[in-house]
Amino acid sequence: MNEVMARVKEAPTNLWIPGRGDGADLADLQAAVKQHDDALLLARHELTGDWCIFIENISPISAGKPLPVIGLGKELPSKETILSRLHAADTRIHGSAILGGINQANETQRTLKREAADAATEAAAEAYEWAHRDIKGYSGRTANVKGRKRNVKETT
Repeated sequence: MNEVMARVKEAPTNLWIPGRGDGADLADLQAAVKQHDDALLLARHELTGDWCIFIENISPISAGKPLPVIGLGKELPSKETILSRLHAADTRIHGSAILGGINQANETQRTLKREAADAATEAAAEAYEWAHRDIKGYSGRTANVKGRKRNVKETT
């Protein structure tokens, strides 16, 4: 999450929404955002001064409290920049590609962890083998343990 989104999410919701009398630029930007998706809203967070694109009424729980989805910063970018950011972040269009990227990153992490676990298992097995070698070396005899017979060849 970028710093704009972190600031906006921490502060209480107090939005200024461009409307009539704000100039053709703001009305045009608001119309472009609404044209992309009617549930989206361009607004400036009054406490932080950040411009964001919010989503409205995505569930009954969030009714009346828009949620920030794209942080634009303190300066309002151009219409083309806003539309390109909206298009790039649109999960309806790019949802499967975004999910594929997430799954690929998760699989890469699983593979790295699996390789590290295999290496640790191999090191532990070597340490176990080293620690449990015959005290006398490779003589074929085992340690003298009470109640256990020595591994000595019997002659008949």
